Amino acid sequence: MLNQGKDQKAVFRKSVPVAIEALDVALRQLSTGNMEAVESLRRIANQLQINSSKFGYNDVAKASAQLASLPDVELTKQGRELVKLLYGLLGDHENPSTHILIIDSDLDSVQKMESLLQNRFHCVITVAHSAHEAMHLLADLTPNLILLGLILPDRDGRSLLVDLKRMKRLEDTQIVMISALDVQVVRSECLLLGADDLLGKPCSEESFLRLMGNIIETTSLEAMEESTNESLPNLQVGIEWLEKNAKVGTLVALLDVDHFHEVFDHEPFEEAERILSEVAARINGQLDEGTTLYGGDIDDFLLILPEGEIEQAKKTIRDLQQVVSSIPFTSVGGASYPLTFSAGLVKVTQPDSTEQVLTEGRHALAQAKRKGDGILHTHGDPDQPPRILLAEDDPMIVKLVQHRLQRAGVEVVAVNNGRDALEKGLSLPFDLIILDVKMPVHDGFEVTRRLRLEPSLKDVPIVLFTSLGSEQDLIRGFELGVDDYITKPFSPAELLARLLHLIRKRP
Repeated sequence: MLNQGKDQKAVFRKSVPVAIEALDVALRQLSTGNMEAVESLRRIANQLQINSSKFGYNDVAKASAQLASLPDVELTKQGRELVKLLYGLLGDHENPSTHILIIDSDLDSVQKMESLLQNRFHCVITVAHSAHEAMHLLADLTPNLILLGLILPDRDGRSLLVDLKRMKRLEDTQIVMISALDVQVVRSECLLLGADDLLGKPCSEESFLRLMGNIIETTSLEAMEESTNESLPNLQVGIEWLEKNAKVGTLVALLDVDHFHEVFDHEPFEEAERILSEVAARINGQLDEGTTLYGGDIDDFLLILPEGEIEQAKKTIRDLQQVVSSIPFTSVGGASYPLTFSAGLVKVTQPDSTEQVLTEGRHALAQAKRKGDGILHTHGDPDQPPRILLAEDDPMIVKLVQHRLQRAGVEVVAVNNGRDALEKGLSLPFDLIILDVKMPVHDGFEVTRRLRLEPSLKDVPIVLFTSLGSEQDLIRGFELGVDDYITKPFSPAELLARLLHLIRKRP
């Protein structure tokens, strides 16, 4: 008899995701002023009251009865309370359905994603068409997965992403950015800001479902980071070791596998993970006693070496670089990947300085990657200041940008029209080029097109200054070879951060 009661409760729990979805739809309709949703909410509440009472869920029955009897103006609040209560039921049992929040203003795209997800997976879907609506919904919901549009009507999706990552209760929520601007620099920035992946649109049904399947049914990128190189302790363990045990003279290196995004672009997550594990195994197999490798974020590692001479540490790292690059890595499908890694090396010079050591290590690593693939740069070696070409006809903006960048040690060459931008861009080496969309002689699109015809400039990041808000205009720029865009007016601090990020990520 007891088992029969448990089976009956299981039947009710299986119906809970359907009830949550029905409530979400009705609440969304009510928020838009659709008064037909009032009766829909009352019908759902009445049915829930009957079903939950039958199977012994008295708290759900009570909350449903309250929802059915409240005045119209109080329905939204009580409806959200009921949804939270129902999610609590799912959280008490194994294998609950996945709750997905889609934040995107593209109605056609949202409808397609909803249809594909509901037909393939056991999930509950909530939709927000703006950042404001999303934050309102998240006051009551803690989704397992958020699909976040890059361009929203009231906010840049990257800015919203930063806020979402600051919410402690969303620390286990996977966030996938969705946008037509699926280029490597946008993907890299979103990952840096905390996104788990970026999904380009239009996207084939197969690609979309494969990515969703990896997140919903098997692993997430966070799980992949933890499982990558299962024999390795993770990065946080390494940082904690430094905080507790590092002595003056301890040597620390940050390693980054060059161009590993190409493996991710061509291989399933599981296969990319296996190849990365082979990279780690090849490094780990050459380490002397006292030297430890820690797994980091996706394709980077932390290497801690005992106290010693920095020249010996350099030799050790160069030997490791040789070991990794000596034989290409081969996928199950037969693709060959000749991989290398760059490294930034730093020596601990004072106790209790872990944060400073890691900052110096990241800087050294960025300098190494600026020089090419498979490079080692040691903190304290002379740095080459980055040089940026700025093509902008507004003298106030030129002055603002020059002041901010030069304070950060960046050399700025400024021109005020497209003709001079082409001349400078084709005759001098630059680490990054900024082009205003609307310039005399040639606009930013035309200058981009011509610069990208020059083979030597194919890897130089190009950024557009624009006042345009249309995604189609941004797509045009990306199709011509633009790496990122910055909308006027802009924050000088954000401008500097994004430009330096592009320079560091340059192949």
